[in-house]
Amino acid sequence: ATQQPTVKVESWTMPFTFKCIGTFRGHTGGVFCLASKDGRLYSGSRDGLLKVWDAGELRRGCIVTVKAHADTVHALVIGNGLVYSSGADMSITAWRPEPDSLEIEKT
Repeated sequence: ATQQPTVKVESWTMPFTFKCIGTFRGHTGGVFCLASKDGRLYSGSRDGLLKVWDAGELRRGCIVTVKAHADTVHALVIGNGLVYSSGADMSITAWRPEPDSLEIEKT
């Protein structure tokens, strides 16, 4: 006789609820990735753009927009003081965040 697999069902109760605090608008394609550091939110999208948002002042909106890749931005990672983006164009770019800009550090 073969033994049937055991299925365990669990129910989780969240100790908190999520509340929308704002909506960021500006990309013309779907957002594929997000990263945040030091009050800044970075978003990458199907439109190839990398946008920087001031998470503390949502009303301010997007503060920097750069054409990061020729196609979809698939991933964003922050480390060593740089923002790294990778795209469907098979490239990785390192960006140096400045107060009101993103400067290319290395492609």
